[in-house]
Amino acid sequence: MTVIAEYAFLPESFPLGEAVRAPPGTRIELERVVPTDQGSLPYVWVEGDDPDEFVETLRVQPAVASVDVLDRHDSAVPLRVRWTGVESVVRWFDRSDATLLELVGDAEEWMLRFRGRYEDAEAFDAHCRDLEAAFKLRRLYSPSDGTAVLGPRVTETQQETLRLAYEAGYYEEPRETTLGELAAELGVGERAGSRRLRRGVRSLLATTFGDRSSAREDV
Repeated sequence: MTVIAEYAFLPESFPLGEAVRAPPGTRIELERVVPTDQGSLPYVWVEGDDPDEFVETLRVQPAVASVDVLDRHDSAVPLRVRWTGVESVVRWFDRSDATLLELVGDAEEWMLRFRGRYEDAEAFDAHCRDLEAAFKLRRLYSPSDGTAVLGPRVTETQQETLRLAYEAGYYEEPRETTLGELAAELGVGERAGSRRLRRGVRSLLATTFGDRSSAREDV
């Protein structure tokens, strides 16, 4: 299944956040982000009251080898940046078939959006956790019609349980089926059916709101 995933990162936790930190009132957009070797030349748009201040700050960052100002459009300045090859969130895309669609940031938050398989969201989650980046999966949806997709933390068994409970009216008021009837339909005991429901709901909430760790709660 092809999905589009949208992630939010705190600036200080986002790899490249130190290198491309945005001062208040400045918006940054990376058009082609491949900061993996000295031959990479991603294009960066900087928009704000004083883009030159950001350009000078960028030039002295350890992750940056050089910065070229390509043109000027009032308050927006396009740049070409040569990176030194630091590990980052976006470096994952070099090793994946997923396509990075958008990466935009400011002083408050970075937003990353990509298209890939359902499994890619799970792999990207694991990559971000390995980098200890505070992040939140904001949306996971079908590119064809915008339908929300259960996130990578929801297993197939949990999906089956939640779907059956929803379709049978378990969450209606009053309920149209009982836990015992659901468990019998699933071929498990009532206690096991209850555990499946609780874990499925928790996984769905974690996908929507992020894990309950303090790092994610702050995003």
